Amino acid sequence: ARFCRTLGLLLANETPIVESLDLAAASGGDAGLRRAGWNAARLVANGESVINALDEMGWLTPSACWILQHGEERGMLDQALLRMADALTASRNAKVRGPKP
Repeated sequence: ARFCRTLGLLLANETPIVESLDLAAASGGDAGLRRAGWNAARLVANGESVINALDEMGWLTPSACWILQHGEERGMLDQALLRMADALTASRNAKVRGPKP
């Protein structure tokens, strides 16, 4: 969720995509996610689409990939990432709280 939120906020504020990917990767607490994010930044710098680069990270579900692809195609990737971050946070919080009695 942190990676998605950071990347979405950076893109919403018109930070260049490669720089945004680098910064979002650095914000992650997981070393594997950081490496994957930096690799995605390199892929985009070499001409790969953002969604393909994010998919290469290996953490996107098919539905997440579809959502982000449509966000990218419509010029709304920032909004799609922020919504995904909200959904991931809500899902994590529900798991922490457990089922309702």
